[in-house]
Amino acid sequence: MMSKEFFTHTNLTFVPNSFCNFGCKYCYLGKLTENKDKNGDVISSLKKILEKITDDGVLVSSLNLHGAEVTTLPREILEGIFQTYQDYTQKYKVQLKSLNKHGENGIGIKTNLYNFDKLRDLFLKYNVFVSGSFDLPFTHHEKFRVLKNGKSTLDRVRENVLLLSKYPKNLQQISCTIGKFALLHFDEFCDDLEWLDEQGFDMVGKFYIMFIYDSANSHFKTGLSDDEMVLFYEKLLKRFKGTKFEDGIYYNWFKEFTHGYCSHQINCGATNHLYQKSGDVYPCHRSQPDGRLKYGNIFEKGFLEITKSGIEKMKNYEASNKAIHSDCMECDYFHICNMGCPVERMDRKSSKSYTCKLQLALYKAQPKRFKADKVASIRARDAYINQMQPNVYLDEKVARPMRFNPEMIEVKNSLNAIIQRDEKLKTLYKNGAIKLRINDNELIPLFSTTKLRKQLNINLFKSDKLEILVEYEYMGLNDSDENSLFIMFLNNTSVVYGDEQRVKMSHIGEYIVHKSKGVKEDGHYVFNINEFFLKTSNKFLNEEFANLVCFTTTNARAVHYKKQSLNAFYHLEAINLPFHEFRFNYKE
Repeated sequence: MMSKEFFTHTNLTFVPNSFCNFGCKYCYLGKLTENKDKNGDVISSLKKILEKITDDGVLVSSLNLHGAEVTTLPREILEGIFQTYQDYTQKYKVQLKSLNKHGENGIGIKTNLYNFDKLRDLFLKYNVFVSGSFDLPFTHHEKFRVLKNGKSTLDRVRENVLLLSKYPKNLQQISCTIGKFALLHFDEFCDDLEWLDEQGFDMVGKFYIMFIYDSANSHFKTGLSDDEMVLFYEKLLKRFKGTKFEDGIYYNWFKEFTHGYCSHQINCGATNHLYQKSGDVYPCHRSQPDGRLKYGNIFEKGFLEITKSGIEKMKNYEASNKAIHSDCMECDYFHICNMGCPVERMDRKSSKSYTCKLQLALYKAQPKRFKADKVASIRARDAYINQMQPNVYLDEKVARPMRFNPEMIEVKNSLNAIIQRDEKLKTLYKNGAIKLRINDNELIPLFSTTKLRKQLNINLFKSDKLEILVEYEYMGLNDSDENSLFIMFLNNTSVVYGDEQRVKMSHIGEYIVHKSKGVKEDGHYVFNINEFFLKTSNKFLNEEFANLVCFTTTNARAVHYKKQSLNAFYHLEAINLPFHEFRFNYKE
């Protein structure tokens, strides 16, 4: 019998210290980085955090070290951290291999590179993945990324950047932080980027850009406006169009702002945890100055309890943020963005993400990768408001999606199930009960697109002889002396109809042909329909299969509408014309 069942894995972001040797003028952590930490308890704290998470059946599949600046810790403390996690992965290597399909049981560190030369050998010993961060252009770094005493860090950082370029390629990546300076000195930014490429860095796949935002804790405001971000992106495209760097622009350089990151979740509290050595848990590095975002303490609560607390904390926090922006209420990319980072919005007192316009530009540049989806966005937006900003719906002027009734997905209420319980509907929806005959020989059985959920497309020519064949059984449905063939033509021009205000295809022609006009032939009434196509042809669209024609009888049509009045589920399933139909091109 298993001693312990593990059911999932998580990545552990561990903050062993809050001190930073830099005094970046735009830092959002404020005075937090001035704390002089005692480090004697770092290793024991990490062991206890690992133990508490593991006790709840969750394995730690990677260790990410974040600070302030982790490399300010003594070497022996860093080695103790690395060894502790290495021992952990050895102890649970079988379980980790099974649960973590990516197999990344590694250690990663985010660093300003100031002390990289002193620790490179230690990082190599433990295969530490090093993510180096600096500012571009380098003159921006010199001005803004300074030591606490105001002295420049540039020369030493550049030397260590060169040293990092010789570090194993699979264990390195770099990122840069930019503000207005990068736009004002754009050519210099690009020159520095190309210089980094010449040093051997993978500037397409292992480099990304972070934008400064003007935090309340920043000493200097240098963030780009949303329009300036788009301008910066457009200038990059113009500069690097047709080069290898173009792929970087679309796929990696702005990866934090497009999709898949913590900032694009409805509630990041469910998956994002940052553990300080004290055991206090926050969602991320940005959130540490804000006590409202403390989930609790892992030493006092288990991992699962911390997760529940995180979800509730983020709900309450987001509810106190500015209400969702009117632009977001109409955006068809909401299902990708989900409002962006709530911490950043709270800090700036904004109702939408600071990278919104840039994100839209990136989405629209890759429409197959980032699809505008009205329905998905309506659902995502409703989920977001219900969970995170329920007060928005207290305003009765704010429209909300129709309430979902779970009965709608019960099989007994599906169209096919309803048809099987009703003999008249069986006749009305019978495949091939109405057929199209072309030029006396080609016979095409028609069907209800609504029922079969597939579309029939046919190329027709003005010279074709066109006939519709209606089975006796279908014509006999609720038959009467006045029963007639009913023909409806539509095209893809959108029109808003009726009280429902639904956007539907345009009805461009309707024709009724008394059954007496049909010729009886082999169990069918046969009607020549050429004249109806010719009469309506001036309204046909030249776009590919943008025209539709459907056929029923006046009495069968009445059966359909009566059933709609009796059964709400049938009405929903057959809300669009459910009759035998096909789309067509009509050519000379």
